[in-house]
Amino acid sequence: MFEPQHGIRPMPVPSGGSMADRGRRRGSGALGQRDVSHRWRFWETRRGDKVVAEEIDALPEEDALSIHARMKIVRDDGLEASRHLREDVHELEANGVDRSYRLQFSSEGARGRVLLALVLLEKRTQRTPKRVVELALRRRDDWRRRREV
Repeated sequence: MFEPQHGIRPMPVPSGGSMADRGRRRGSGALGQRDVSHRWRFWETRRGDKVVAEEIDALPEEDALSIHARMKIVRDDGLEASRHLREDVHELEANGVDRSYRLQFSSEGARGRVLLALVLLEKRTQRTPKRVVELALRRRDDWRRRREV
């Protein structure tokens, strides 16, 4: 049996479902917007290398966890949790232990539910360099061309 510690009591479960169901049911008002599930995908080279995923994996563990936490926020809250750059390329910022990172991504798929990670870079300037945004656009276009075939 669960014994509350230090006077902490478990939260009551709302009627009509568990806490996990809360806000995910259709027709539940403002919380019903969470019905749309986004998922992250990583741009791949023609050989199948997931460059961005490999770059994140090569970072110190705390920095990688910070980036994954920001990705989860964008996945759960939508594009409002990111910054629009150009066309349909957006950017999220994550702070590591000693460094800050930027991840450019695009919303893809028929309903825009696929968040495609395109470019990861260490933040060194206030503005995202134009060449980085252009690289993100080229990778997005490459991904779309290969999906049409």
